[in-house]
Amino acid sequence: MDILFSTFERQVLALVDQRRDEENQGLVRSDLLSRLISASDSQTAKDQLTRSELLSNVHIFMTGGHETTAHNIALSLAYLAIYPEHQDALVAEARNAFGETSGHDKFSALVSTKQL
Repeated sequence: MDILFSTFERQVLALVDQRRDEENQGLVRSDLLSRLISASDSQTAKDQLTRSELLSNVHIFMTGGHETTAHNIALSLAYLAIYPEHQDALVAEARNAFGETSGHDKFSALVSTKQL
C-alpha cells in the first residue's frame, strides 16, 4: 500500500509542477486541480493549503469522483435496459449525430443532440 500512495504522490506532485510551469508560461486553467494549486500558493497563511492537504484533497476528489461517475453510468445503463424504446432512440440519435464525424467534430455533434 505504501508503494501505491508514494506513486500517487509522485504523480500528483509532477502534475502540480507541470501545471505551475504552464501557468508561468501564461496558460491559465479553471479546473479543480488548478484551484487547489492556487490555494496552496496563496500568500495568506490561513488560506494556504499545505502539501499534505493538497495531496489529500486531490485523492478525495479523484476517488469520490470516480465512484460517483461509475454509479451514474451503471444507473444510466440499467434504465436503458429497462426502457428499450429510449435506448433505441439514443442509438438512433448517436448514429445520426456521429455518423461521419471525427476528432473535435464529435464534441460539436454531441452538443447538438437533444437526448444525449
